[in-house]
Amino acid sequence: MAKSLETELFCLDCDKETVHEVTYVGNYLKCIRCSECGRTTSINRQKLLKHFTADVIERLITKPHRITEELRNDMQRCIHTLPARIITKPFRAMKEISEILRD
Repeated sequence: MAKSLETELFCLDCDKETVHEVTYVGNYLKCIRCSECGRTTSINRQKLLKHFTADVIERLITKPHRITEELRNDMQRCIHTLPARIITKPFRAMKEISEILRD
């Protein structure tokens, strides 16, 4: 899922610090856009997809351990939320992937 935040960065076109919108997909930077002049710096989709794929594989491999830890720490909450998470996870994963593949 894409998330954006605003921060001040130096803009090469404006030649000064301006507010920029920084957009992430998961934990990976997708693009940076200057709010003043509109200059956008994007990250290569293929490279982003490569890193995102490695991240997904790591999350899949560690999922059984993370669920076991959740059960140990708070079994009642884990058992209560697990059915909904199992149903919604494929849709959330597809949304993340579509954010990366979109221009």
